[in-house]
Amino acid sequence: MKTIRIIIVSLIFAVDVFNLSAQIRVANNGNVSIGHTNTHPSANLYVRKNGLTEAWIYSYTQSEPARLWTITQQYAYGIGAEGLTGYIYRNLNNPVKIMSFNTEGRIGINTTSPNSRLHTNSASGEDGLRVQISGASKLTVASNGGVTIGCYRDNPPVNGLWVYGQIYTQNGTLVISDSRYKSDIKSLNNSLERVLKLEAVSYSLKNNLYVDKPDSFNLGSISDENYCSVPSQKRKIGFVAQAVENIVPEVVETLDDGTKAIAYSNMVALLVEAIKEQQVQLEMMNQELSTLRLQLNEFTQNDLNDFGNYPNPVVNETQISLTVPTETIAAKLIIINSNGKLVKEIQIVDRGNSVIKFDANDLISGTYTYSLVADGEILETKKMIVTR
Repeated sequence: MKTIRIIIVSLIFAVDVFNLSAQIRVANNGNVSIGHTNTHPSANLYVRKNGLTEAWIYSYTQSEPARLWTITQQYAYGIGAEGLTGYIYRNLNNPVKIMSFNTEGRIGINTTSPNSRLHTNSASGEDGLRVQISGASKLTVASNGGVTIGCYRDNPPVNGLWVYGQIYTQNGTLVISDSRYKSDIKSLNNSLERVLKLEAVSYSLKNNLYVDKPDSFNLGSISDENYCSVPSQKRKIGFVAQAVENIVPEVVETLDDGTKAIAYSNMVALLVEAIKEQQVQLEMMNQELSTLRLQLNEFTQNDLNDFGNYPNPVVNETQISLTVPTETIAAKLIIINSNGKLVKEIQIVDRGNSVIKFDANDLISGTYTYSLVADGEILETKKMIVTR
């Protein structure tokens, strides 16, 4: 009798525990319901709150593994495992795997077979990755394959890189320039002419990098998605892309939104060819100068055989070319003014062709004659004009 009483009390206690005013219910198939009067026929654990389904452990078919689902009025998300791979699902009745993770620590987003620590697979027209700091985008992989660093830009260069800020590199940057990747190779012409047309300028960057917004635009109303400020920087030097495009269009690129950029490194080729063209001009000028020097030397040598002075008229100093016969014992140069008065006499030591520097600073303006005298005989006489 005592045993029967214990069983009856236990049954009464069990009913109280598993009913509890319909807060917890255990069905005869082992399914458990919390917050609802009935258990779910397919859910091992069924949870409701305020009349809304919150979560359940659920298998859609007998062949599928159990999943833990959380459900709202509009959306259902679940977590479960299939073999060695764990998944996060959406859509209760037709589960779609939106994230995966395996025993190797690899995480996949929109892919069931991640092959790196983090593997994302975005749909066409959808950005693949965005990293934000305090709500501001700092790294974006756009749908066109372009990457933006430092700020958000909805149309970076296709498969390219757009950086809001400066790029530092310790070992330089390299550009593939292998002939195997090139075709239709042609030499550059008129490089020097094009370089001479370029105009270098100094400038400051605007704070608002989006050129389609006027300077007076209310910056406080611009969100992170369409505005990027530039830290205060010192003035820069360079070129204006619109001006360069008219002269060297090969180094200017235009983005989808009309923004123009200059491939400064490509201008090295133009500058090299310009220097080579200029060097050719310099060599031609040197050849012409050498020819002129030879002609001048010949002219000067001929002048040494003639009696005369240069420059004439004379301001301060002049050079007098003369030839004294080698057998001459005494030779001199005499200068006489317009009144016939001897004003200067210079003894000549050298024989043959020579040039004498004559200082005319002590002579007044006027016309003078100078004569070469050899052994008392006047050999030649010329006129010289002195001006002040």
